[in-house]
Amino acid sequence: MKKILLMAVAFLAISLSSCKDMGAPTEIRCNPNPLVVVGNSVNADISATFPEKYFKKKAVLCVKPVLKYENKEVVADSAVFVGEKAKENGIKVAYKDGGKLEMSAHFDYVPEMAKSELFLRCRVKVGKKTYDIPDVKVADGLVAIAKMASVKSDELKPAVTPDKFQRIIQEIQEADINFLINQANLRSSETKAEDVKALTTAVKEANDNERKAINALEIAGYAYPDGTEELNAKLAENRQKAASKFLAKQLKKSKVEAEIASKFTAEDWEGFQKLMEASSIQDKELILRVLSMYTDPEQREREIKNLAAAYKNIAEEILPALRRSRIQLTIDLIGKSDAEILALLKEDASQLSVEELLFAAT
Repeated sequence: MKKILLMAVAFLAISLSSCKDMGAPTEIRCNPNPLVVVGNSVNADISATFPEKYFKKKAVLCVKPVLKYENKEVVADSAVFVGEKAKENGIKVAYKDGGKLEMSAHFDYVPEMAKSELFLRCRVKVGKKTYDIPDVKVADGLVAIAKMASVKSDELKPAVTPDKFQRIIQEIQEADINFLINQANLRSSETKAEDVKALTTAVKEANDNERKAINALEIAGYAYPDGTEELNAKLAENRQKAASKFLAKQLKKSKVEAEIASKFTAEDWEGFQKLMEASSIQDKELILRVLSMYTDPEQREREIKNLAAAYKNIAEEILPALRRSRIQLTIDLIGKSDAEILALLKEDASQLSVEELLFAAT
């Protein structure tokens, strides 16, 4: 069953000086998580790490798995770990090198356990001094899959946390191709940029992977809001066409058949506003107020240019990033079918995510 790393909680300082540096082990893992009912049993494999120079040489650590539910609890068989010079019987843990905690827990299932949590209860002992460490939670909930299969349909009652399983999850990847001022010519430095190469690689991978599908490929050409709208519209359109031609060539090279949707924006005020909000340019707040006060593009441009000092910084820091075409790839990540989930549940449930386990239970 899938192992999920859980961080151990921070513990209170221990007044017993001889064992004050010890607490529960770290990097605790529970397998499965969430817990699963198989027949009439709830079983768990627990592992953890004792760091180097952590386990006192005369220390004794008793660890008990505890399943808590509805203000009740049941305790499984404990395991005892001892330092190199301890007189008690137990699993030896070296002080210098540290060691591993590995133990199993078994609980007889009762319906009240449908909403439960698994904890580790630890007691440290050095000589005559002992300290009970606050319980450490190691697993959530309970998925009563195998048990539910044997219950009559009219006896079933929902007792599992609603699953968040989604059969198809969308993933979006973007890349920008930037242009020189008043130009729409592609430069090799842009088409060979890391984000562009990563996107074209992702397109091919999505096409070749049966668990992925290309949902959409979109290209948008932009010009910044400076100059005449007619000139900017032509410039943005040409940038969109140049990027579309480049991407079509890449698709053909990779033997990928996908439709490219394209559009252009003559004056990218939205992009301008986002970049301004993220900047530290002089008179930034004043410029943002201009954008909120005026909707007419020409009026906006005039008001901003009146801020001479600020506009110089805008021309250097903001406008170049708006001379671009943006490629956006939307990929569908296709999850397992119902049949695949049920088959893995029987054969190897470790390949199922928590969401898939909860989905199977519901």
